[in-house]
Amino acid sequence: MKQLFAALAALALTAACSNAPETPEAATEFAAANDLTSAPEAEPEAESRPTEYALIGQKLPAFKAPMADGAAFDSASLNRWTVIAVWGAWCGDSRADGPYAEALLRAVAADPDLDFVTLHVPQNAERATPEDMFGKHGSLDAYFESVGYTLPVILDTDASLRNALKISWTPTYLVVSPDGIVRSFRTDLSVDKDQPVKTFIKDIARLRGEVRDAATLVISPAGAGGLGPDTPFTVAAVEKALPGHMVIPVTDPATGTVRFEVRAKGSQAARLIVEPDWSRGYVASVRSRDPAVRGPKGEVIGQARLGDLSDDNRALCSPSEPGWLVCPDPVSAGAFARVYKVDGGDASDPAAILAELRYVAPAR
Repeated sequence: MKQLFAALAALALTAACSNAPETPEAATEFAAANDLTSAPEAEPEAESRPTEYALIGQKLPAFKAPMADGAAFDSASLNRWTVIAVWGAWCGDSRADGPYAEALLRAVAADPDLDFVTLHVPQNAERATPEDMFGKHGSLDAYFESVGYTLPVILDTDASLRNALKISWTPTYLVVSPDGIVRSFRTDLSVDKDQPVKTFIKDIARLRGEVRDAATLVISPAGAGGLGPDTPFTVAAVEKALPGHMVIPVTDPATGTVRFEVRAKGSQAARLIVEPDWSRGYVASVRSRDPAVRGPKGEVIGQARLGDLSDDNRALCSPSEPGWLVCPDPVSAGAFARVYKVDGGDASDPAAILAELRYVAPAR
């Protein structure tokens, strides 16, 4: 019987840190009925931890929520580089990460341009009662008193924030830049045995430098960064034109054609998509949906609006497909265009948001 309880506790801890329903039911009932904070920690299988995150390169979803200290939190207040640690006291991995998160808080406090906050989430909407989240402690304050440290905590009381942020594993650490873009993520610090907090801080510093360098990347009628009509369509040539980036060849399974995805180092999101002119072996076009890439007038993808264009420019706009409006540049119509997302089918809506920038190399 003792071995059975140990196995069930280990199984519950292994499954508990994702948002999937726990199985079997016996393990769920055991976990809910007992205080898992005192149970032996089980190390989940490495392959169960996610290696990708859906919101990399995208705006952090806007949200408001209460904090554990009674203050109100608004994600719009994030105006510096910020680490958001998503965790749950119900999760064995989160509890194992707690001391590392507290050390990370102290490390971040030494950097005036870096903030740290945590988001406490339930496993899912069905497991959102205090009993599910805090066991015998009954509250977050009591839990922190028992472990001997505290953290700044945003409260997700119904898994709505967990779902909005597409969190599939706890703990998850998000790194958000001052423009609100999710730049990187990682899971458990505790599984790294060699100075994980110090390594994470170094990774953030490197990421900040890369984003700072990439912020000057512009798509215009002249090209994209150092890419232009005379850039050979080779990995080496594109890397030379865009220092500090990775160039990843990607094959379309339907057509067999190859394009390049240009990514910031350490990111899985495409910053630029580069297409070839195979008749010449040179770059034919470049497009981007990354807010870190700017238009020739400094316009920001996801923020600039159709109404910002001049009347002459707007007169050139035409629908490319339902919901999308392509607006060629009035000076270099063949070489550069802005693409807007049109909601509701009104192609003249001045509030339509810039969704993409495109450069097309002139014919030679």
